[in-house]
Amino acid sequence: MGNSGSHLKSHVLVVIAISIVAAVGLAMTVPSGSVSAASPRACKVRNVTRGGSYSKLGAAVKAARLKDKLTVRGTCKGSTIIRRKSLTIVGIRSRRSGTPTLLTTGWRRPLAVQGVRSTRVTLKSLTLRGSPDKIMIHLGGIQIDGGTVTLKDVTVRDFKARGEGAGIHLHRGTLRLLGTTRVVWNDSKAWSGGGIYNGDTVVMTNTSQVSHNHSGKSGGGILNGGTLTMKKSSSVQANSATSSGSACAVGPVCGAAGGISSPAGSVLTMKGDSSVSGNTAGLDAGGIWTNGILVLGGNSSVSGNQASRWGGGVLVHSQLTMQDSSSITGNSAAAGGGLMAALSPTLVDVVCAPPAIGANVFGNTPDDCDSY
Repeated sequence: MGNSGSHLKSHVLVVIAISIVAAVGLAMTVPSGSVSAASPRACKVRNVTRGGSYSKLGAAVKAARLKDKLTVRGTCKGSTIIRRKSLTIVGIRSRRSGTPTLLTTGWRRPLAVQGVRSTRVTLKSLTLRGSPDKIMIHLGGIQIDGGTVTLKDVTVRDFKARGEGAGIHLHRGTLRLLGTTRVVWNDSKAWSGGGIYNGDTVVMTNTSQVSHNHSGKSGGGILNGGTLTMKKSSSVQANSATSSGSACAVGPVCGAAGGISSPAGSVLTMKGDSSVSGNTAGLDAGGIWTNGILVLGGNSSVSGNQASRWGGGVLVHSQLTMQDSSSITGNSAAAGGGLMAALSPTLVDVVCAPPAIGANVFGNTPDDCDSY
């Protein structure tokens, strides 16, 4: 009788153990569409200026008046166009609604601004996100055609495009990147400007960053066709450019400028502690390629960039001015590890090592400066 009782207890314990294991297994394999799995929260938009709640951002924008303020909770899908309205759109994050997000659907971008000179659009504390398996036909996550657009503490990520500026395409107007704004993980495929295409004016300041973007032609981080100013601790880092695209013919802008590409007529100014670092190019100009005007001032730096052929840090065809405590250091290429001067450009206050005192291009591999 005692042995039978022991066997019964053992049997019960085994059954309990099997039940626990099965329950744990079910808990670990909750279907992605179930309530327990993380899924986008419903879009809720409120006009705090004059009242009104909406389930779509596009409807809220259409109903809004000049200078209204909208708040966004949850994930808003679809494409929104702001036409000649000055608006402020602020994301509200909470444990219940999650990160406020504007999400692309199919090939359509989530946001376009079509403004005039007086148009002012400000986005705060939002994430604009592409779909990893969708490639937009032409332009990127945000398209700007007129006015001034300010992004403060905004993330623009995961957009893929068959055109210039996968993350942001600025055709006309001014784009300001402030605070912790990040333009990351965007890909322009066979075209230029993986993160941003600038056709007019871009200002980066505070700790804003353009990083981990890719271009199949030129300007992995930014294609600067206008005026780009980097101030304070803004940075362009860890971007890449390759010559993998069919639209890319062999030449100085093919697989060039892992960080920033600045063609003829452009102006690129770096001030304060701004930096271009850790970028790579499949051919030339790991950090910056310029055929326009490049000014390095303050404590700005071009460092840790890499190119497989010429100009690990900078490849300059036109004009480079170095001021204050700016530096080009720690870059590498087959030739002109720090600086490659092409076709006798104008160099102002550029001092290449080996002078131990006063050099602002130094510590590059295999050489600091070269020319062709």
